[in-house]
Parts: sequence; structure tokens; C-alpha cells
Amino acid sequence: MSFGARKVFEEPDRFVFEASWFQNEAQERKLYLYFYPNDSSLELFDLHSRKTFLRRCKLNGISEPDLYLGAKLMIYGRQINVIDYADELTRRKLSAKRQKTFIVVKPAAYQCTGKIITLLYEQKFTVQQLKMVRLNQGLARIILDDIDISGNPAEPFLVEQLLSGPVVMMELSGDDAVSRLINLIGEHGDPDAKLPSRLLFGLDSLRTAVFVSKNLQQAETHIRTFFGDPYAPKVESTENKTTLCLIKAHAIKEGNAGKIIDALFDSDLRITAMKMCLLERQNCEEFYEVYKGVVPEYVQMVLQLSSGPCIALEIAGKSDNSNAYSELRGICGPTDPEIAKQIRPHTLRAKFGKNKVENAVHCTDLEEDCQLEVEYFFKIIE
Repeated sequence: MSFGARKVFEEPDRFVFEASWFQNEAQERKLYLYFYPNDSSLELFDLHSRKTFLRRCKLNGISEPDLYLGAKLMIYGRQINVIDYADELTRRKLSAKRQKTFIVVKPAAYQCTGKIITLLYEQKFTVQQLKMVRLNQGLARIILDDIDISGNPAEPFLVEQLLSGPVVMMELSGDDAVSRLINLIGEHGDPDAKLPSRLLFGLDSLRTAVFVSKNLQQAETHIRTFFGDPYAPKVESTENKTTLCLIKAHAIKEGNAGKIIDALFDSDLRITAMKMCLLERQNCEEFYEVYKGVVPEYVQMVLQLSSGPCIALEIAGKSDNSNAYSELRGICGPTDPEIAKQIRPHTLRAKFGKNKVENAVHCTDLEEDCQLEVEYFFKIIE
């Protein structure tokens, strides 16, 4: 037995995963990732060198629900991919309960997306992937066929619902995620189910707010079709008099992403594109390059942006003739949340920010950079 394999079975009070890290030179480094539930600490062990890669430590933003097969973790600016369970104890404890599932917010409920995301986080679901797309008939029918509506006389109406505007798709993770999501919102978003489902704004058995996968197999098919397939629908930005709002990693982890999106809708700003991104360290450095040597918090800003997923939003103004750049900056408030709380207490940074680095949202500093920042998130890093 190798040292690495022997090390796996030393302690039963931890979970062990096979993981990998792709270095800049495109070489894959195989690792063991150890997670200790008692204090939420972790360590990394390099299988090639048989040496500790990262000593045991506790990282803000990584907890037990973040560990599942297929997870992508940002650890000190490195994207670590969770590939498999590394021992039977971990497999036995986690494989049965830790699941992924899939939900689609339909066009009629699009402006309720923030409220839906907030509800999901309150119910201990984690959003792992998210994007706003427009479907064609073929993709709409894939969703409908998978929930056994094909051949139903109402099918044309249901297809038209999905084609009437943008949909927001999400991959969710959590314990017993498939059944818990169905229990939360009712089968296929049934508005007559338990009380929480009414927050999802379904009107009747046909005009529901969401579609959800009804079993684990369908969830895997949906996630693969709409997120993993090279031909999956892409997020399309308008890039016409728009600007960028970026919900930072800490705000998502704290469960505030939905509240921020809801506040943007309440302000009458229009969200014309949306997607969740997990940025590599070099992407974060490139995006914040203008601040290098200028802003003292530059390094901390890069680390925050690379510490977990963020949500990029393309924002259009309240009307076709209004200025999205100035309107968004007014809603975001001063960069420093402490100042924002004093002079602009109703702004996003005042409500959800903690300090100048963890200030909830990024918005474009200079109006002439609006298109560049939108292009960066919705085209360049696609």
C-alpha cells in the first residue's frame, strides 16, 4: 500500500476526496483533499510527490455542503476539482445523501428570480451553476419530455411559456436535493403544494413558475444537457447601452445573491444577461489590472474574486433613454460600506457589504469601460 493510500484510512472523522489541479503549463496534479467536519478545516496531499501540498487549515467560504463530486473549489487562487471519493467511508456517508438537481425559472417568473434564489439558500440548497438563456423549441421540448408532458393537449401552451422570454437555469446541490426541492415547491412547481411554493408565484397547474427535475437521473441529464454539453445554450448579452454588475463571492456564500438581484429588479433596472462564473486567479488579476499599484486593496480584491463563484449581470437602464451606468452606480453606493451606511444607507453596499474588499458588488468605475467589462464576462471568458 502506498503512503498516500495508507494516509486515507488513518482517521475516520474526516472525508477524503480525489481531486485535481491544472497548473498553468496544463499539467494535471492529482491530489487527495481531506475535509474535517468538526472544524471545517481541510488539507491537500500531492499523490505524485507524496508530500503535503497544503497544510491543514480552515478557509472562509468552504464548508461541507460545498464538497460533492464535480465541485470546483477556489483554494488560494487555485481551482481544485473534486473528482471522486477516495475511500469507502466517505463514499458510504456522502454518496446517498449529497445530490445535485436542476431547476428552471420560467419567463413569467423571471422577475422573481431573486426571491426564488433567496428561498433556495434559506432551504440549504447551494447554487453551483446558473445562467440566463433563451430556449428554442427543441430545448424546450427536452425539458417537457423529461417531465412526462409530451402528448398532453396543453403541450403547445407549455412550450410557448418557455419560449416567451428568458429562462434562468440552475444546478443545485444539497442533501437529498431532488426530493427536497420537489417537496419544497411541489411536483413540477405545483402552486397548490405547501406554503413555500406560493412564493414561487405559480398561478395554476399550467401556469407554474418553475420546472424541476423529478428524479436523480433526470437531474443528471438536465445538468449535462444544459451546462455540460458543448452545444448547450449560451448566455447572450445585448451590449447596447448596458453596464456590468458583479455579485461577489462572499455575498453569494452569505446567501445574499437573491436579495441583491431582487433589489435590482425593484429599482426598475433591467437584467439583460446573467451567469455564474468561477474565475481562475489569472482572470481576476486581468480584470482588476487597472487597480494594480493604484488601490492598496488590489491583492485582497483579486483573492476575494477568486475565492468562489460570482454572478455577472448585464444591466440595462430603467428605460431605453436612461443611463444604466449612472443608475447602477447610484444603487450600488460608495465603495466603502462604512461610508455607504452613513450617507447612502439604502444602497447595496450599505446593506450587504462588510468592508472595501467584501463590499458585495462590483460596478464599472468609468463609463467608457462599460462595454469592455460586459464583453469580458459574457464573451472573452466564455
